[in-house]
Amino acid sequence: MTLWLCLGLIALSTVLGSVMNDKKLNACQKKRTAIWMIGSSVSLAAALAIVEYSDTIAAWLS
Repeated sequence: MTLWLCLGLIALSTVLGSVMNDKKLNACQKKRTAIWMIGSSVSLAAALAIVEYSDTIAAWLS
């Protein structure tokens, strides 16, 4: 799972860098895009963690 998180962070930083350097977007559009990308990345990481540790979570809840 650590590998996937590292790869995801590298991909996120690459895409965020290209979005922030895009001259066609204004500041509000850049901010909105960055927040959307970070939010979806956090959601995907949480879903991956739940799938990865579902046995541990089930044992903890029971």
